[in-house]
Amino acid sequence: MEHIEVVAEDVHRFVSRHVANYDDAADISQEVLTIACASVRTSAGEHNDECLYAIARELIVDYDRARSQVDLVAIDPADEECESALRIPPDSVVATCDMRRRVATWLRRCKQVLEPSQQVAVLLADIYGYADKDSAAMLGMSVPSFKILLHSSRTRLKTFEAHTGRSRVAVRKPRVGVVCHIDAIRLRKLRDHLVNGLRLAMVSM
Repeated sequence: MEHIEVVAEDVHRFVSRHVANYDDAADISQEVLTIACASVRTSAGEHNDECLYAIARELIVDYDRARSQVDLVAIDPADEECESALRIPPDSVVATCDMRRRVATWLRRCKQVLEPSQQVAVLLADIYGYADKDSAAMLGMSVPSFKILLHSSRTRLKTFEAHTGRSRVAVRKPRVGVVCHIDAIRLRKLRDHLVNGLRLAMVSM
């Protein structure tokens, strides 16, 4: 924990080199340290510098991706009247950006607090709308087992969200009570496929 506090300024400098906005850089740096501190509480050792920078890089990528989803184009005042009917209302742009930001935050939270099988269960049921039978087949488990997995995943997310902002939460990924009968590589590929599909849908909105 003390080591993380010592390198806090180095992390902030690193983030600032990649994020021009001062407030955004400060927020990302704070999130890096929050994730690292929470993880240290549940591990025997402390993070090395490279681990902190890896967390920072991932958050910077998410930040850049969110910013690149909206292109700001200068409009010639002379063309404003004739093109007004073709432009998206400002409120819609703000709402879309806010939704994309919340989705990115939700995905990051899922990765932070859920095991891969739990992440897949929530994505299949709550994002893609698959039936329990189809989701269970993808994960190689019985329907009752999938329902238990999905319930535990949703409960874990709700518990974490209920404490966020009120107190520091130790991020711990508890042992999943049911067995997923596909190997770890296929499971992670399925998770990445689902996550990338969701991100692509957000970009195309």
